[in-house]
Amino acid sequence: MLNFRALRRVVLSPPFRRPFEFMFWFVPPSPEVLSARVPLRCMRSLLMAGVVMGFAALIQPAVIAADVDSDDAETEFKPDRWISSIAPLGDGQWIAATADGLLLRPSDVVTFSSSKPTEWSRRYKQPTSIWAVATNPQRTLAASVDYRGNLAIFDPAAGTAEIYENAGGRWSRALCFTPDGKTLLIGNEIGELILWSTVDAKVQSKLKLIDSAIMSIVPMVQTKTPGWVIAGSGGEINVYDRQWSPLAATKIDKGPALSVAMRGNEILVGGADRQLQSFELKPTESSQPDGSVPEQTVDSPEDAKSDERGQDDPDPPADLPMTLQPAGVLWKTSDWVTAILVEGERVIAADMSGQVHTISVGGSQTVRLSSGVWALVRGGDALLAGTRRDGVVVVPDES
Repeated sequence: MLNFRALRRVVLSPPFRRPFEFMFWFVPPSPEVLSARVPLRCMRSLLMAGVVMGFAALIQPAVIAADVDSDDAETEFKPDRWISSIAPLGDGQWIAATADGLLLRPSDVVTFSSSKPTEWSRRYKQPTSIWAVATNPQRTLAASVDYRGNLAIFDPAAGTAEIYENAGGRWSRALCFTPDGKTLLIGNEIGELILWSTVDAKVQSKLKLIDSAIMSIVPMVQTKTPGWVIAGSGGEINVYDRQWSPLAATKIDKGPALSVAMRGNEILVGGADRQLQSFELKPTESSQPDGSVPEQTVDSPEDAKSDERGQDDPDPPADLPMTLQPAGVLWKTSDWVTAILVEGERVIAADMSGQVHTISVGGSQTVRLSSGVWALVRGGDALLAGTRRDGVVVVPDES
């Protein structure tokens, strides 16, 4: 018969003790075992320390990468991040916003050239993921907003940025300069439009426009009635004049409306309904014979405050002076349409599956990238796409 007492003594004696220390948890108490539990407790402590250090090793690189100075990060910065937005700086230069799947992580604003879209220079950092970047028409200022509504104003000539905490409100997704470059329009998740003075560096006024998040702000500059198009996460497509009086409104079948672009009087909309649709902006019977709409006079942005517009009921009235009439579906795809680029009569659209679809007079073609697309720009002869995982990609394109 096996003598367990003798076996236990063998296990507890050197050099067998260390390989079999795990058995101490199951051996009945005895003086020998009690004396052997000291190294066991040490082993448990070391094991717990190893687990903690292992988790710290996983977390620490992200913390370090978020805290490094821009000068030190240039050699380590790899352009394979999520590009959420791109805007022109002029002379073949671009500024781009980056984001992270973990929205509360710090993100960078970078610049690159059309000739070298994968070589980035980090310009400044914001506390959370950055959703939009824009430049004024004069290309003398750039702005960006992040998930928590922090606004950054960047001077490209000086290379300096000022950050204004929570200037746009939580989850500011839309950003656009007015044609004179003196006012910055910020749209946030509660359907509020914030007019920010770039001259005074402060909020001029706030307008409650829709009941859902503002996803896009696009100027109408080639129409008979200049104004703005606002797209919402509820599928809203609302048109306003320059004084923010409502002109027309419609909805896509399934929100959100993610991307909007103008082609003359035509408004192109892409969204969660997986379609690129066209709407024609047409006057109603109350409009002028030439198709324009009589403008209302507003002395200053302060006169357009949200309380005068009906804060509790931001929906535009039913008797609007213009209508948005469906003009057809240009593209049906398998995923959300997230970016639209208009080049004359040519339209290029992209979706979150990585498809880039070109529609021209001679026909259409589709190119598939390895990552979802969030921005489309034309950099010289190259079509550039800001993607979810691969940074800025040159799209194979037949110009």
